[in-house]
Amino acid sequence: MKKYQFAITRLKMVMLWRIPLLDLLWRDI
Repeated sequence: MKKYQFAITRLKMVMLWRIPLLDLLWRDI
């Protein structure tokens, strides 16, 4: 159960990081 929770929190962190990164990439293009 802990692994599942950790995966969700990590996924949320990645999503939060990727949204601004994708936004910057789209602006460059």
